[in-house]
Amino acid sequence: MASDVSALLGDYMLRGWILTDRTCPAPHCSVPLMRSPSARTPVLHFCASCDGPPDAPRSRTVQTPALRQPQSSAASTSSSSHLSRSSTPPTEVTEGSASEFALPPESAESRQRREQSDMASTEIGKRLLKGWAMLADECPNCFGIPLVRPPNAGGERDPRKECVLCGRVYVTEVDWAGREALVLEKPAEVTPAIPVIIPEAQAVPTPPNVPVAVPVVASSPSSLAATLEQSIHGLEDALRSLTGRLTSLTAGQADSSSITNVADAISAVVKAIAQAKQLQRNEAQTGAAI
Repeated sequence: MASDVSALLGDYMLRGWILTDRTCPAPHCSVPLMRSPSARTPVLHFCASCDGPPDAPRSRTVQTPALRQPQSSAASTSSSSHLSRSSTPPTEVTEGSASEFALPPESAESRQRREQSDMASTEIGKRLLKGWAMLADECPNCFGIPLVRPPNAGGERDPRKECVLCGRVYVTEVDWAGREALVLEKPAEVTPAIPVIIPEAQAVPTPPNVPVAVPVVASSPSSLAATLEQSIHGLEDALRSLTGRLTSLTAGQADSSSITNVADAISAVVKAIAQAKQLQRNEAQTGAAI
């Protein structure tokens, strides 16, 4: 019976009918109602389980799911009209009586649900063409959206149940009392077939802090000039060494912090050389004045 209902729903969704988020008002029936295509007037709703195909000669298709008369009432009305047909002419149904069956004004929530229902109907129709089966279970996360099951693989029924709207996959679990419940499928841990080896980053040695030579004022002018000259030569050697280190770092794949440290050291050495040469010039001017 459930497979017949699923097949009928899928058939009419392919014809343009919309699977709504309203369930059948009949007792013990939770099948979602189908709505006629938007280009068709008047708008019709039918239950694939209770009403059958809407195009059948004796279909019980109704204009709204909230109003469904019992069969006994319909039968009594039909019999009474049949008995009085010989004496009373048939009563014409005017368009004014249809106002009693008008749907309530559409709200933002109902419009959103209708759009979601239209999207779900389209996607379910595509899945049915690929061999998927529509189930009677509804998604706990999406209102009134039936779940679908993938095609049977190798003759075995797939336990997964997927929602076409939110994409969540559920499985049925049975508790100790035998009650069934839908739970989210636990994602399987994926182990890579080939271990990925991440190369370790090569440690770039941090250049040592270059000491800035502080010239010492000596009592003898000649000793001070010699000290300044030695300091300048030492700083120039350090500058050449740091420049070579910076060139090798920029040519390779060193990190930015190492390059920044070397650049700061070069800046400090250049400043120290400038200060030493300024002191050397001052000392020369002082010696000439004496």
